[in-house]
Amino acid sequence: MTSRRLAPVLFTTVLALATAGCGPSISVMRSAYAPPRAPNCELTILNGAMQNPMMLMMPDSEYEMLGTIAMGDTGAVDPFSPEYVAILRPRACGLGGDAVSLMMSAQTSGGAMGIGGGTGTAYVVMRKRAQRKK
Repeated sequence: MTSRRLAPVLFTTVLALATAGCGPSISVMRSAYAPPRAPNCELTILNGAMQNPMMLMMPDSEYEMLGTIAMGDTGAVDPFSPEYVAILRPRACGLGGDAVSLMMSAQTSGGAMGIGGGTGTAYVVMRKRAQRKK
């Protein structure tokens, strides 16, 4: 699925998760298979990597996309808070990832009554491509 087609699906998922009940709601979507890694594996946070999402589509890109993880919670949430990274890490490692990047984070307001606001966040899970023989 191309990033253009993936964006509306992820946006809808993120907003739905942001307004759903107590505690974080989590959705994991795999787009390529990689062997799972240990739940506490080392995970690199690539800030700003998704400013150019086409980087993952290029055959000579350093990384390949394995899937996405979307989380939603009530209130305003820092997408890289220790609590969120603790939730993110075992899932990203389970997809075989060694890096994640923030794809989007959206906040909804609670409306006139102040009820129902939340944050939805989507991450891209990646791994370094195998070195190609020249």
